[in-house]
Amino acid sequence: MKCYVISLGCPKNLVDTENILYSFSTQNIEFVYDPDKADILFVNTCAFIQKAIKESINTILEVAHNKKENQKLIVAGCLISRFKNQIESQIPEIDVFVDTNSANFVNLNKKFNYCDFAKPFEIEKRIVTTYPYAYLRISDGCHHNCSFCTIPQIRGPYRQKNPEYIKSEFIQLLEKGVREIILIAQDTSCYNNNNLSSLLKDLSKIEGNYWIRVLYLYPSSITDDLIDTIASTPRIVPYFDIPLQHVSDKILKLMQRNYDKKFICNLFDKLLKYDVAIRSTFIVGFPFEEEKDFNEILDFINNYRIDRLGAFEYSKEENTKSATYGNVVAYNTKRKRKALLLDTQKRLSKKNLERFIGKKLKVIIDGPKIARSFLDAPEIDGLVKLKRERQVGDFEDIVISKSSFYDLYE
Repeated sequence: MKCYVISLGCPKNLVDTENILYSFSTQNIEFVYDPDKADILFVNTCAFIQKAIKESINTILEVAHNKKENQKLIVAGCLISRFKNQIESQIPEIDVFVDTNSANFVNLNKKFNYCDFAKPFEIEKRIVTTYPYAYLRISDGCHHNCSFCTIPQIRGPYRQKNPEYIKSEFIQLLEKGVREIILIAQDTSCYNNNNLSSLLKDLSKIEGNYWIRVLYLYPSSITDDLIDTIASTPRIVPYFDIPLQHVSDKILKLMQRNYDKKFICNLFDKLLKYDVAIRSTFIVGFPFEEEKDFNEILDFINNYRIDRLGAFEYSKEENTKSATYGNVVAYNTKRKRKALLLDTQKRLSKKNLERFIGKKLKVIIDGPKIARSFLDAPEIDGLVKLKRERQVGDFEDIVISKSSFYDLYE
């Protein structure tokens, strides 16, 4: 049999897809890039916010519309975990549903029913699709109760992977030639009771030529030891991905984030003592957000350097506490605030990147003339543009000659 695969959403979803690809490969299923040549059409979905839900549904509908009589359509992932009954009744072309708790299946029988599910958080066997980097999941689910978030509904409660399993997967990725291993979870910093630094220290002792990068650090789980470990350990990229979501005490309380503005400022005071890159995300237009609340974000990013910033308009999600709030911010107001935030960051980013002109940076080569520095997580941040072609997967030291709003140039 032959399979055509579409994977939507975040790196956690991609890991699920890679697990499934491996399971298929053990059953002599071949992967193709042309859906017309496939026996199986496989779509792994995202359903975190309305925009992602819409993309997932539109993708499924497009695939279903072009599906041939002899093809089977399998839909997996977060959309199924949230809306299986609705999707099943509205898109009858789907033959099999796989939710996020069943993604690591082993067998695909002739009736296209799944059985012999792998136990959660054993060593994950995958076909890596992102060389020279790869994601390594250290936990899943979430124990936070943010009022806007659907993750606990989709992924369930927090549970973490055995550190020995993580170490084994880490070594397997290195043996496959991966050069940047990116630790992911819904909340990486709460690993082992807020002792992620212990895991990082152990992993960084493994022999090899590689980088470790960490994504999704929840602010209140970041310890002084973790800051020092990430900022000072040679094999760990000094990069802090900290989704703050807001800085107004009023909005943070409504979001049910367990920290306040004073905590954030103290955290950034600590971080900026080191030569590190900081990435964060903010939600604008949250219920009850007034102009003065939004302006607190602008003031914060003008006073505290954030190298990479993402902004999202608040999305009202079914079965979340914030969906019951009144005082909804108008759509046009949300759009304007997002645009102003991104425009402000664009100006600040250009100024921030100018500090690297004339300096030497270590980079990882992602493409013949494309690289990334410690500032750049793949797919979401900027790039380093090279003058000449290099070998993909190599590390090199290059001198930066100029910068743009988001990218650096050799």
